[in-house]
Amino acid sequence: MAGNLAEFLLIDKDGSVRKGSEIDYNGAIGGYANDPTEVVNYVSKHDNQTLWDMISYKAAREADLTTRVRMQAVSLATTLLGQGLAFDQQGSELLRSKSFTRDSFDAGDWFNRVDYSYQDNNFNVGMPRISDDGDNYSLIASVKDAVATPGQTEIAQMTSFYQELTQLRQSSPLIALGSGHEVMKRVDFRNTGAEQQLGLLVMTIDDGVQAGNDLDPQADALVVIINAAPEARTLNDFTGENLTLSAIQQNLGDRSLASGVNITAEGSVTVPAWSVALLVKQQVTAQGTGLPVSSK
Repeated sequence: MAGNLAEFLLIDKDGSVRKGSEIDYNGAIGGYANDPTEVVNYVSKHDNQTLWDMISYKAAREADLTTRVRMQAVSLATTLLGQGLAFDQQGSELLRSKSFTRDSFDAGDWFNRVDYSYQDNNFNVGMPRISDDGDNYSLIASVKDAVATPGQTEIAQMTSFYQELTQLRQSSPLIALGSGHEVMKRVDFRNTGAEQQLGLLVMTIDDGVQAGNDLDPQADALVVIINAAPEARTLNDFTGENLTLSAIQQNLGDRSLASGVNITAEGSVTVPAWSVALLVKQQVTAQGTGLPVSSK
């Protein structure tokens, strides 16, 4: 979410300070860019299964459709609210399925169909080619038996979540800084190290006087919170910061991915399971004190 920068400093799961270039990603260097615009971030693409199909594979069988839709939205939030260039596979906003077909270049329209009428997501319309997935047929059959097919209600809900995320991305220049230098001096992460709460991403973006130029006249700082856990999480990192939920999410109310977020007067923030929230430290008049990057 920090744009895969080689020189970005972070605190890893063990509490050690490391550069992005020191993070191993399946045998490759995790952080390699000078600027976030050099990086295209995605959670699903044309190769391999769609995001919905991967969630169908990996989510607990007892997870209902409402939860699975939120899982899809939370997954997409990591790219749409990150500093890199966000890329989404066609139909991700529609819960698109290819019925577990992976490289579908030669799979024809039957498996590659995208229904823009919101009636159907193309789940469970057949089996992928035996040459690609014959060994997985029994697994695929069991997943199809266990996972309900989304309907118009779920597809419309996902579309609404997707629109919410794109509106949030466009709501402030701080969410897509573009420059590695700006990311380095403005972006930081809370809930890190060995004692972190699992599944909880907390990214701060500073626009206070310590960060330099006032890039967003409406905010001294932003906080992006993504809870990819099956239970609520509470943060006590923002005492006295007077954070508020973004106006976009406030206006959406119960339809928002942030529905149920609670910010107390003391500054603790509770986020429900499978939720996404953009919090704002409002700029009152002149540029004030934001949320500076911590020394590491």
